Amino acid sequence: MPELLDIASDAGGLRIAAEEMLEATFLKEFNEVIRERTQGQAKPAEIPCTVSSGYYARVRHLFELESMLNMDALPRFNPQAGELSGLRALAAARDAFRVKHPPCPHCGAPLEGPGAFTCWKCRAKVKE
Repeated sequence: MPELLDIASDAGGLRIAAEEMLEATFLKEFNEVIRERTQGQAKPAEIPCTVSSGYYARVRHLFELESMLNMDALPRFNPQAGELSGLRALAAARDAFRVKHPPCPHCGAPLEGPGAFTCWKCRAKVKE
């Protein structure tokens, strides 16, 4: 019988899923703007899912949990070890995303990459 993987404690897999979800969220808005500017001529970029669906479900739970913690909606929250590990994986994924897509100094939108000369969203020059 194959061994079952404990998704909640697999920080590496959760980080991969979180990075892919952050990238997919970025690409959704990016693709919409580019599609409008090219009258639908641009082919949308996509991010493949590389881990099983359980990872994405767990990451959605962790994003929700993190949001509730940030709003102080859970004042007596006593996290389990898997949740703490998962929240650290989310933080690591966000850090990796910010390195890959630093924020525009003008509007704050994630740039296409660290070498971007202009912001795709506000069209401001980022680099000379």
